Amino acid sequence: MAWIGKQKASNGSRLARVLTYAENQRPYMMTYLEDDRCSISNNLSENSIRPRNSGET
Repeated sequence: MAWIGKQKASNGSRLARVLTYAENQRPYMMTYLEDDRCSISNNLSENSIRPRNSGET
């Protein structure tokens, strides 16, 4: 994420807002990336809340 700090964008531009958001989220993203218990996929969560299909139509 070091590349974010090297980007140049006009103040108030959409790109500047995106870069600011990304930089502000850095501590949370680093925690996520460093914790090997976190899965990049949320399929397990999605499947646990989705009603089971009985196979009947």
